[in-house]
Amino acid sequence: MRNNMMLKKVLSGMLVLSFLLQPMSFQAQENLTKEATNVNILVQKPMNALFQQEAGKDATVENLEYSYWFDENKGEELTADVEIKIDMTVSGATYEIEADGEVSGEILSSGIVLWIGPLEGELEIDNIEYLVMVGFTKMDELVQISVTIQSMDDGEVVEPVCFSFGDNVITEEIYQEIEEKKETVDIESNQTRSMTGLVYTMNSRSILNQPQLEGGGGTSARFQLKGAKYTYFESSQISGDAQALYGYFDKSTNRLAVSLRTYCSNVDEYFDNNVSGYATTEIERMKYTLRTGNAKYSYIDTMEHFDFDVAESNLSSLFVTLFSDAIAVLNYTFPIASIYEILESLYGNVTGVCRSNYAMVEVKFGAYDHANFDAFTSGVPIIFLLKPYKNNTIGTQDYILETSITYRSMVFIDGFSSHVFYYNKAQDAKREINLVIEP
Repeated sequence: MRNNMMLKKVLSGMLVLSFLLQPMSFQAQENLTKEATNVNILVQKPMNALFQQEAGKDATVENLEYSYWFDENKGEELTADVEIKIDMTVSGATYEIEADGEVSGEILSSGIVLWIGPLEGELEIDNIEYLVMVGFTKMDELVQISVTIQSMDDGEVVEPVCFSFGDNVITEEIYQEIEEKKETVDIESNQTRSMTGLVYTMNSRSILNQPQLEGGGGTSARFQLKGAKYTYFESSQISGDAQALYGYFDKSTNRLAVSLRTYCSNVDEYFDNNVSGYATTEIERMKYTLRTGNAKYSYIDTMEHFDFDVAESNLSSLFVTLFSDAIAVLNYTFPIASIYEILESLYGNVTGVCRSNYAMVEVKFGAYDHANFDAFTSGVPIIFLLKPYKNNTIGTQDYILETSITYRSMVFIDGFSSHVFYYNKAQDAKREINLVIEP
């Protein structure tokens, strides 16, 4: 991991040098260094614990400088690559954070682009490495940064350390515009936010008591639960599950459903119990991966309802067809028309690849998306069609299922004039199952 960090530093230097030597193109590029004078610590107690502050004293950020490199990408979609370096002094000790990632742009009613997204990096304290999720929010010359530090050690339970600094980007006016856009979408789709509240009345693991599910939406498929894996929030003290990975198999059609269940409500509960304000948590991105094991009796043929001629697409045209029928099969209590209406209101990016031994789908949601699937107790699935090889030999084939998810929380603290995006990443879920694929 240290080698990866050194490589990031070298690449970062090369990118900055390349930027300085090349003439400016039509793309927006920035390479700026700033000093932060308004660092806001979200919850003081975990800050004191992480930086080992003496009892009775609060850990304070005495100095913080940050530099970032911003490069808007070509193409129809508004995206940009961002790298950031943060140098800070906390209670007399110096620390360095480096993070990078891709952010997305949303055009406001004023015509100005609001850039938001998570950057991922690491922080080392006393030879222990921590995961850092940096929230990057930018509008014109204004930049707002949030930092969430999470433990990477399963044996160490650390409450997430959250603080922010920079300009007030998400003002009340912009916040209301984002919320009105979401509400308009909900009204147009004849759905209300109260639907997500269904998860509070359900046993979070009740699906294990329903291993066989009749097909919904008029289908005759019958899926059987073959395995489940629950993960948490990178060893933090956000209580409850962070995600659930389910693997369902329909042996009559050789279809495998890899399903991801979300828990936005658990993140909301943490903020509600620890900050004097409020928070709204939604899904920022979710990723599915399927791999074949060592045995070679069968292979991955395709993903249902995915158009591989389109590498990136508007969710309203690709996401709906990809997920609606699959969700109906597993979440049979919801009419397929209602599921379609829920998904139809979402916009964003879907990317995917499918080979005989590897398949992947990643979905990213924007600021205007009210992406919360807590109500679907069987999760949000991708369905893969599996096939035996031509020799028709029947044997047990191992398949490795993996899912990952990142949550985005809009947090407003009483007494402050702006809202801040914070990001929490769940531990990745991985489960191996054994299947017999018959001709």
